[in-house]
Amino acid sequence: FNAFGDDVDRLEYAFNLVEEVEVTSTGEVLIAETIFDDPEDTARVSRVTAADRLIRVAGEGRTAVANGIDALEARLPPLRALGVDADDNFYVIDARTDERDLFRSRRVLRVDATTGLLSIVAGDNEYVPQPDDMGRFPDVEGLPPLDAFISIGSSLLVDSQGRILVGDSGAVLRFDLAQNTTEIVAGTDRSQEPPSRGRRDVSGVGAPLRSVRFGRIDGLAFDPASEDFLYVADDFAGLVWRLDLTRDRAYVIAGKRRRFLDNIARIRVPDAPRDPFTRLGGPAAVVLASGRVYIAETFADSLRVLRPK
Repeated sequence: FNAFGDDVDRLEYAFNLVEEVEVTSTGEVLIAETIFDDPEDTARVSRVTAADRLIRVAGEGRTAVANGIDALEARLPPLRALGVDADDNFYVIDARTDERDLFRSRRVLRVDATTGLLSIVAGDNEYVPQPDDMGRFPDVEGLPPLDAFISIGSSLLVDSQGRILVGDSGAVLRFDLAQNTTEIVAGTDRSQEPPSRGRRDVSGVGAPLRSVRFGRIDGLAFDPASEDFLYVADDFAGLVWRLDLTRDRAYVIAGKRRRFLDNIARIRVPDAPRDPFTRLGGPAAVVLASGRVYIAETFADSLRVLRPK
């Protein structure tokens, strides 16, 4: 690897493991990466400027994550998701790990675009499971964001009102920092039944949002024309969903229900167009542009494009 730098030519920097990429309102690119380190992996977020420079904006410091510290001084755990709001403040979900990893919530961290200060805005919680709690997590409906438990937090999106949507295990969560509340937008109450993880049938096609049985949500995207429509990439179940938030309905637009282990097998993608309701190889991200839906498939090493009829 090349030496890490705080301000280098974007083509001369050698990344470790790129986790997420986002674009700001000014067209600059934010990149979250995991840094392989000894004895513990860490992370950084970099910004690609209009002058083609790559500048570190968070991480690779020596200070443990805490409210009010300079993001450049923070030693970030590996990151699971990255998002940007309308004012170019950016948010990440950390994947802090220790011997209690399964029982500690993932945290949503915010970095102020003006001051560069870091704050913990959601998920600063942990719990002690009961013997019959396998696969279940505390209910989050109505809780203050800091009290909510985020089990995986593998995707993040910020809406035009500044509310943070998180794709979690079995549900889409929405954190309203202004109102200090948490809401389950879609999916099941995780305190009642474990998420599907693709091992059972995934119900909810054309059904109410709260009846959908998601596996693990790795991708979230709004329709550019309206935030009334949310698109969800469900990696474990091998499905891509379109959620109508105003009519309280969920529809599968691509994929076929599979067990998660079936998705891991390498999938050959033919050159010819094919039925969208066929097997997907681990849909990990979804993006909408120019009236088309782009789906990144992890296990198929491919990018699928859905064109409107």
